[in-house]
Amino acid sequence: LHIGVTDLGHADRSALLGAVDLATRAAQAKAQRAWHRSAPSAADGELPQGAQAWRGVIQQALQQGQLKLGSAAVVDSRSGQLLHHELLAQLAPPGRAPILASAFMPMVERLRLAPLVDSALLEQALQRLAGADGSIRYAINLSPQSLHDPVFTEWLAQRLQQLGARAQRIILEIPAIVLHQADLLRAFMQRLEATGVGFAIDRVSAPLPQPEAWPGLALAYIKLDAAYVMSLEGEVNILVHLDALRDFARGLGIPLIATGIANPALRDLAIKVGVDGLQGEVIDARQAAP
Repeated sequence: LHIGVTDLGHADRSALLGAVDLATRAAQAKAQRAWHRSAPSAADGELPQGAQAWRGVIQQALQQGQLKLGSAAVVDSRSGQLLHHELLAQLAPPGRAPILASAFMPMVERLRLAPLVDSALLEQALQRLAGADGSIRYAINLSPQSLHDPVFTEWLAQRLQQLGARAQRIILEIPAIVLHQADLLRAFMQRLEATGVGFAIDRVSAPLPQPEAWPGLALAYIKLDAAYVMSLEGEVNILVHLDALRDFARGLGIPLIATGIANPALRDLAIKVGVDGLQGEVIDARQAAP
């Protein structure tokens, strides 16, 4: 069951239903059972209303190169050294403020356009390798829908093979919900592993999804869901939650990265618990990706 929630602050029925539809799609991206609340903001009125309006905006973005990649640094929790940059998708229609992936990717999934969007974003990421320091690694998210698409998988395998050794500097982040389809995930990883590309599981929270699916996965790291980390702030049992996730990751021999580090208190707590990496607003802005 997935539930989308929004507030009755929208101008008309169409805008209200559009907002709650997006919230439901965001819940579906989180886990097998989840809910998501979409809080209204001043920017909501600028978003397309309805599936067909979204389809037009997304198709235009694909045709005119309006999909862009920002970045967020991920650093070692002990030394502060850069581990990698996560490349973050934005949709940048002309004359309009950029739309973050959290707002447009749920609709991309609904319209079955994820393989096309993922291909366009990955092409940008792979091209970025050529102009970057050879030591920098980049992580980029994949949609669950793309893993189901054999055409996308074959395109990606061939594109990574063309990169040679540079493919080792790419990490594909796969949402934890895919662990409910472990056979699909393993087949996807096996098809690409010869290229040297890395894999990680993203958006992990407690309780852990499908614990039996984890052993044997060759992962660069496990990344906690940002919303989950931020929701723990102020909870009495926050250490219990994070300790359990840390111990689980250590038992598999896989580094654990905490995202959503929005203030120094959360950063200090994550370091105290012993997570391996940190990502969020308080991470040094000087780590901006080239």
